[in-house]
Amino acid sequence: MEPTKMIETFSQVFRPAHQLIPGVLQHQYDFAIIGFGPTEHTTDDEPPKRLGPRQEIIPIDEYLGLYEPDSRKITLFNLGIRDAAERLVCNPEHLKRIVNLHEYAHALVHLGLTADQRHQILKNPQESAIFPACTALFQSIENGLHENLAQLLTLHALQKSAGDATIPEAKDTLAKMLDIFHALARRQPNEYRIDEYLDVPLSRIQKGFDLLKRQLLIGKIEPWKTVLTW
Repeated sequence: MEPTKMIETFSQVFRPAHQLIPGVLQHQYDFAIIGFGPTEHTTDDEPPKRLGPRQEIIPIDEYLGLYEPDSRKITLFNLGIRDAAERLVCNPEHLKRIVNLHEYAHALVHLGLTADQRHQILKNPQESAIFPACTALFQSIENGLHENLAQLLTLHALQKSAGDATIPEAKDTLAKMLDIFHALARRQPNEYRIDEYLDVPLSRIQKGFDLLKRQLLIGKIEPWKTVLTW
């Protein structure tokens, strides 16, 4: 493949996660431009948790990646990702991309701001009370709903990338990533499972996200299911 095409293929497959994840929500909520995070790191250090030799269930958080709201930091764990890639018989870099999107989805639930909120931070970055309020809301959402949200945003981000891709090689790679996403999902804990939402229109997910962020929907899984499936 000629260099120009290789670069374009890469750019279509690996669009910046901090742009792609908010794009799923049509940028109704987005990351602030200055100093609000998240930051992203990849490490070869031991993750907080490792998959056991015979472990069938493969969670993402703490095993393959982690979003820490206090520090607003995303960490990807190469060791955990390689462990999981061996079990799934897939390309570790493709799996890493899925983990990357998943953790950015967590970050958007925490740090996603409306245009008015972002403007407020730009005017008074040192005096903004937005971050403590965002953290309080993030912490009020139960874990099962956090994982549902992250998985839904990740899936739609991959589908959007695949739909937008114009180069056959990019389309093929993104199709493989979607296959890995679904293979991983079949081996994840129940709170990660989103099978019942696969036919839910994206507009309904966008609406549910907005209701959560505006605190018009309690951060528990049952009300979320009701909003998405009524």
